[in-house]
Amino acid sequence: MNKQDTQHTPTPWIFNEYPTYADFTIWGDNGLVPVVTELGDGLTYEQDCANARMIVRAVNAHADLVAALELIHANAGESPEWIRARIAPALAKAKGDSQ
Repeated sequence: MNKQDTQHTPTPWIFNEYPTYADFTIWGDNGLVPVVTELGDGLTYEQDCANARMIVRAVNAHADLVAALELIHANAGESPEWIRARIAPALAKAKGDSQ
């Protein structure tokens, strides 16, 4: 299997804000840990948490954002209101306003 055939850990990913063994963990939907971030990297605890939450939001929103862009691309002649209605849920998810 080459790099292009390898699948990522299924979403949604979940951030474990309570560090174990001095690491933060991000859990995949299948119970596996695709990401471990280390403490003591020069960032504050709050910065480490914010970075991990950003990774999880980006990963979990990716498919919805791609789908919204593909829909807009295929329907570029639609009204701005139609387009806004289609992208609003994906945008909210990416911003952390939605689960």
